Amino acid sequence: MIRSQAAPEAPAAGWGPYAAAALLSILLCLAGGRLGDIGAASLDFPGWTLPAGRAILLFAAMWAAGLAMLLLFPRGLTRRRRLLAILVPALLCRLFLLPLAPSDDLNRYLWEGRVVQKGVNPYLHPPDDPALSALARQDPLHGGINHPDIPAVYPPLMLLGFSGLARLGATPMAVKSVMTLFDLGTLVLVIRLLSHRGLDERWAALHAFNPVVLYAFAGQGHLDAVQNFFLLSAICLYDQKRWGWMFAAAGLAVQTKYAAVLTLPFLVNRENLGRLWAVLPAAGLPFLPFLGETPGRMFTALAAFGTQFAFNGSVHGLLRWTLGGIAPATAACQAMAAAAMIFGYLRLHPRRAPRCFDDPVSGCFFALGAVLLFSPTVHFWYVAWIVPFLALRPTASWMVLCLTIGFGFTADGMFHLTGRWHLPAWAGPASWLPFWALFARDIRLFFLRRNTPLDPSPPASVSVVIPARNEGPGVAACVSAVLRDRRVAEAIVVDGGSADDTAVQAE
Repeated sequence: MIRSQAAPEAPAAGWGPYAAAALLSILLCLAGGRLGDIGAASLDFPGWTLPAGRAILLFAAMWAAGLAMLLLFPRGLTRRRRLLAILVPALLCRLFLLPLAPSDDLNRYLWEGRVVQKGVNPYLHPPDDPALSALARQDPLHGGINHPDIPAVYPPLMLLGFSGLARLGATPMAVKSVMTLFDLGTLVLVIRLLSHRGLDERWAALHAFNPVVLYAFAGQGHLDAVQNFFLLSAICLYDQKRWGWMFAAAGLAVQTKYAAVLTLPFLVNRENLGRLWAVLPAAGLPFLPFLGETPGRMFTALAAFGTQFAFNGSVHGLLRWTLGGIAPATAACQAMAAAAMIFGYLRLHPRRAPRCFDDPVSGCFFALGAVLLFSPTVHFWYVAWIVPFLALRPTASWMVLCLTIGFGFTADGMFHLTGRWHLPAWAGPASWLPFWALFARDIRLFFLRRNTPLDPSPPASVSVVIPARNEGPGVAACVSAVLRDRRVAEAIVVDGGSADDTAVQAE
């Protein structure tokens, strides 16, 4: 029996395959940035056109390259080199995607920022309000605002942020750059959470090179990057038991996207209940400049989008087809979502569930996932809400959705081809059926394991036993590969009576 002790820092290995996958990811982002308008990137086949087909293929290839980077990540690196191996390609991917045509949502961001700057309440005056016609004529982006008859839907903090950008003369590219910075901040927080839990930082690749976040933030500039940043900040502060700051960060997440309010129950426990008040100024004070005489009008647009529109919803789409309309499908989804949240609180609260081990990640993941599953509208960038959690809870069903949600680009393609923004009949099932096939398995496994405690800490020290007989040509490479893992304390080779030099080579 031969024992080999692991060196404190094993030499780096496997850079070649990883570097090739990283270069491929960067080149795919460069190609994505050169698409211009996603809708114009169709693929023509004999007798058939795939709307936005080139964008869909690049999106899928980008996710495949990102997964390859995760699998090929070199072992035995110092922490500094591990971080550089993730952060440098992640930064380059985002920079190369910046030239992609921004979402038309940015037209509204900047318009509402200008309106606030002029002292007008955008919750009371939609973009096509005749009272704003003079301002509209001066705004080159006004004609590109979607749903101009509906007033502001975003929380007040974001309107104040847009106002600040408008004062600086921001352009859509400036907005995209700001959202990219928030996204990179979220990536740093993901790495910090992995490190705190003793998990390998390479899992951050599931966020760093995920095409959903790359296209949503660097590519199109959606504000959901801000929600991700504040919510991940709250979870980091939960780990540190800095309760006041945690609730403040959670309140700011709510002030970015109202969906984040559903994660709050998973952050509250008996230990921090006395600091719950800290969420109120963060979530409440930004409303004050907009209250006016009709505070209820602040949620008019939110109610309209939630009840009058539907696009690529999963459960909602099926119920809409079954029940014959948006309104009954929405009512049924609201009831199911409420039941799901109660179930999640009982089964996944960090102080109630034995498998959560005082960790709010599973509960927050569940809450945002439930919103996506029961929402009438699911644009591809909504999936970015759960992407940071994939690094901490890798789940095959959601990882597949990060691939198939790219079929939502067909709506942009249809708009370019026909002038009408809608999904082809096949695109919704193509987006969701692979997810549900795997999610059904996840549900079954959850109930099988629901009462089994889960230790979130991986082993810090491992002894590896390698049985060998007549393995002289390959045993040295095998031992070396095992020792490159920084958690392996020793490799024990048990020789079963070799006739060659296995023992010598192992030593």
